[in-house]
Amino acid sequence: MQPYTTSQVEKTAELCRYVLEENSIENNFIGHNTKINGAERYEGVICRSNFDSSYTDLSPSFNFEYFSKQIEHEQHTSE
Repeated sequence: MQPYTTSQVEKTAELCRYVLEENSIENNFIGHNTKINGAERYEGVICRSNFDSSYTDLSPSFNFEYFSKQIEHEQHTSE
């Protein structure tokens, strides 16, 4: 299994930040493979695995930790 490139993760985060900004949604990310009650009411980025523990999101080669840092901590500036 080939890992996702840093560029792929960064572009995915960039797209998510754009959607969050355009829809006035908080820059929060629960994480993957963590089922929570009330996921449908969470304001931020969620994954299928937040709804049901039978799902796993993407592959283990996707760097969710780096993605999360890009979503929550990197400042997004409009061009």
